[in-house]
Amino acid sequence: MNLFKRRVPILGTLVVQVNGKKRGEVTVATAAENPEIEAAVLALDAVKLALDGGDLAEWMGHTTK
Repeated sequence: MNLFKRRVPILGTLVVQVNGKKRGEVTVATAAENPEIEAAVLALDAVKLALDGGDLAEWMGHTTK
């Protein structure tokens, strides 16, 4: 019997801050890509309130033209 046959994702917990204040934590797979992480962060009610309807890209300093 091979105990290592089954692949289990390795998880990590990220602290979420907006404007220098902790708004929560998200736990995602360490192999998660940015879109997955952003979706988890934006699902937090505290983040939605802190962004006050703003765009995440604006808060991260990215501009879309």
